[in-house]
Amino acid sequence: MQAPTPWGSRHRVRALYARGWDAEAIERESGVPAAEIERIVNPATWRGRTRAGTDGKLAMAYRRLADLPAPGPPQRGAERWPVPAAWDDEMLDVQGAKPDPGWRRRPASWRPSADIADDVQFLREWGGYRLADYHQLADRLGMEHKTLQKALARNAEIQARAAQAEAATEPELADLPDIEAC
Repeated sequence: MQAPTPWGSRHRVRALYARGWDAEAIERESGVPAAEIERIVNPATWRGRTRAGTDGKLAMAYRRLADLPAPGPPQRGAERWPVPAAWDDEMLDVQGAKPDPGWRRRPASWRPSADIADDVQFLREWGGYRLADYHQLADRLGMEHKTLQKALARNAEIQARAAQAEAATEPELADLPDIEAC
């Protein structure tokens, strides 16, 4: 694994911002001043370098924070940045690296809730996310955790209504003719 780099710091901080961590929370975890963290994230102040020791501290903080439930929604302006689950850890420190191919945060409204529920079931059973919380599952699926929760609730409602409708159309046993009488 490559040593942490300034570009890795930028990728890591942006991923944590996209996950809902702010500069102050990252500062508490890393010891890197919030002003330095904001300088790394801001395109107007980013110069491709960091202060001595910053990269290692941010890499350690990233490892601790990346899989924890986010304290809030993505930071303003970070809604389209890749979250930690979108990155191959081996690529984080490479200048110009991109997240895993195919990952893109998209509005969840384009997918039926049943498809999202199927994806969650697959991730839990086969994808190594058996004990994952909504935040981790949403990150893996490239959506907000609240959107995921809404989609799962909506799918449960649809399934319940379908079961009720099916039960209402099935004949009662009392309505069926007695087999012995036939």
